[in-house]
Amino acid sequence: MPIDTPIGRQGWRQGSVMRKDNHPNLDDHVRACLLENARVVIASHDCDVTNESYEKEPKVDLIIIHPAERRQGRRAFGKNPRELELALQLAGKEVTHVAHGCNRPQNCRKLLENITPDPDAILLPQTVDQLRSWLAQRSNRSVFPDEFVKRISKIQSRIDSILDESGAELSVILMALTPAGEAGPKETYEVYLYAVMPNDLFTHIALRSKAQSVVDNLEKLLHDCDGVRVIDAFLKSEGEVTLDDLHHLKRFTSDYLSHKNASSAFHPQK
Repeated sequence: MPIDTPIGRQGWRQGSVMRKDNHPNLDDHVRACLLENARVVIASHDCDVTNESYEKEPKVDLIIIHPAERRQGRRAFGKNPRELELALQLAGKEVTHVAHGCNRPQNCRKLLENITPDPDAILLPQTVDQLRSWLAQRSNRSVFPDEFVKRISKIQSRIDSILDESGAELSVILMALTPAGEAGPKETYEVYLYAVMPNDLFTHIALRSKAQSVVDNLEKLLHDCDGVRVIDAFLKSEGEVTLDDLHHLKRFTSDYLSHKNASSAFHPQK
């Protein structure tokens, strides 16, 4: 049912994509962020996008996305807090795009009163859910102990390679550490690793086998790190992970060094 405000009646919601011929109407600082083939997506919550009060919500949050030069498994399902792969439907054809956390400008919201979303550029509901979850994760994600990060730093590039090549079907990687905080020089981190797949993908034997290879390779890499010992490593479906599990497990992202070394920024080629 349409939300009965001027912007709501135009069809704008979180995840709506702007027509490219409306890009010239964007604020100057937003247009300055747009490179060739960029698309502009509404990032604000539905209630904020369509709010009737411009005093309460004068701006709309946007996120700028670009076509992916190649797919990388670590960017799927929000496993990387800085980059997210999104399946954009363009005239019925799925085209992978990439969102980056630093490309999130705001624009005057009144612009949306007089224009409508692009009917030929659509993020499906499940993709909008991924975008919403990723945006929340940007501000609320786990931090691992500095000592643990130091001990596994030598395998970071190999973890990234494994996830890029074979990790696209994993929705999240979860870890629990003992000790949970900074370990002493003679202490060993005991690691419990859960790699998780969406329920529908988990039922496919070939995809499950591919994901299991990620678990096995991550376990071997972690075993090679001094002062780290993997106690258990599992592949599970999302339906098998309980709320109690989540009380003990932390989301392990492919950018786990973010509190010490920022990842390279994403700059699409002109």
